[in-house]
Amino acid sequence: MSDTTLGPGRAMRISTVVYLWIEAVGICAMWVYLLARPESREPFIAPGAPDSTFLAFALPDLALYGGSAAICAIAIRRRLHWAFAALCFRGGACLYATFYFFNLYLLEPSTWMAAVVIAPVLLITIWLLIAFRPRATGSSTPAQA
Repeated sequence: MSDTTLGPGRAMRISTVVYLWIEAVGICAMWVYLLARPESREPFIAPGAPDSTFLAFALPDLALYGGSAAICAIAIRRRLHWAFAALCFRGGACLYATFYFFNLYLLEPSTWMAAVVIAPVLLITIWLLIAFRPRATGSSTPAQA
């Protein structure tokens, strides 16, 4: 298939790259909003906990969660040989964040929104890991198609 033909491999790559860039920019925008509007943090913090318990996640979240989305988008777009490894790293970051917010919900049910917001991101990332997993020699992944 030529690069000018929008085949399933290319369509999958393009969709994935667009999704990952939207997510990377969205995470940055979310943190700008959360930092600018302290009252917006309430769904993410257990009642009575200081803001610092949540704000401590800003830099790691921006670097690991947002940064990995951007790195994966670049790697998949450029068909770099380590794109799947980057996607696996991103999967770990998503899993960690999801476990944290689900555990927070179990401990403090008023924080349910954080768990609800992050669950689809994990599910999409798992789906992308399955879609982009390396195949046996002779077949191609969406990153190679």
